[in-house]
Amino acid sequence: MTDWQKSRIERRIYDRRRTFKGAKILFNDNAVVAECTVRDLSETGAKLTFKTMYPLPKRFRVLINEIGIFDCEIMRISGLDFGVKFLGVTDIAPPGPQSQDASVSASD
Repeated sequence: MTDWQKSRIERRIYDRRRTFKGAKILFNDNAVVAECTVRDLSETGAKLTFKTMYPLPKRFRVLINEIGIFDCEIMRISGLDFGVKFLGVTDIAPPGPQSQDASVSASD
């Protein structure tokens, strides 16, 4: 195995899931400063793809549509793709109407 192959070995603890969700980057008192797309998502982080390059701080919040708001830190940058690690959950989106209906019928 070459040194290049060793550096490309998967180091993630949790599997990532391919996704295509809209998201917004928040900092400076939660002002929306950029929109992006979440391309990969795991319990510990995500890959964010931007249409254009934005100057971002090392740490910021990301609002992922239908999921929630996460404090995160940039771990890597490759072109317009940013790999981020979640530092904590700020807010979780409420469950959709289907999950609420299922819980009501399950208790009947």
